[in-house]
Amino acid sequence: MHGTSFYNLGTVVDDAIGPVWQSVVDYISTQTEPIDYEEGSRISIEGRDIEEPSGTLTVAQALANNSGVHPVKGYIVGSINNNQPIIGEGVHAPSNLLLADDPSETDRAKMLPVQLVNQTPVRNGLNLVNNPENLGSYVRITGSLETYFGTPGMRSPSDYTFIEDPEEPGEPEPPVCSYDAWKSSTIYTAGDRVEHDGVFYEAQWWTQAKSQVILVNGMFGRS
Repeated sequence: MHGTSFYNLGTVVDDAIGPVWQSVVDYISTQTEPIDYEEGSRISIEGRDIEEPSGTLTVAQALANNSGVHPVKGYIVGSINNNQPIIGEGVHAPSNLLLADDPSETDRAKMLPVQLVNQTPVRNGLNLVNNPENLGSYVRITGSLETYFGTPGMRSPSDYTFIEDPEEPGEPEPPVCSYDAWKSSTIYTAGDRVEHDGVFYEAQWWTQAKSQVILVNGMFGRS
């Protein structure tokens, strides 16, 4: 890639070009020497939240509504080689790949086959023969949704973008106890709340429980 002097960028940039091209222009503008650019590397856009293209489909949606040109997001889980699906590691074909909504998917019926046209940037950047590290990557590919390998698929993709893997929801935090621990010697009245063995209880009436059996058997109801 050439440096800034080659492009004669000037000083005025049209806002309509969008944040991606603006980022490219900003990047080139800072380079005074030829840029040693490696195919497949990306220029980050600092401080920008790039919205997902409208009409982006999941793999399940693309399989169910297999028509039109749409971006589809999913995990690269394999390819089809000699009409046999190769899921995970194996001898892959450079001419296609398989997308799935789940990175651990093994059901071929839930996968979208994507054509990788020869001598295109999409094929060069995505095929698993030359890029085995792409296996399991989360990617968005835009192409024509139509039959491919006899099933709903995608042909003639025009572009792709690696996207961040969505975060799995974490385990819910246990409730923080804000009540005193139950004591058998304490007198409780209706509405008093206590904690016992990690469970919260609320007194239903006046009580002084002399044993845990009374507590468990109903003198207190759970909060």
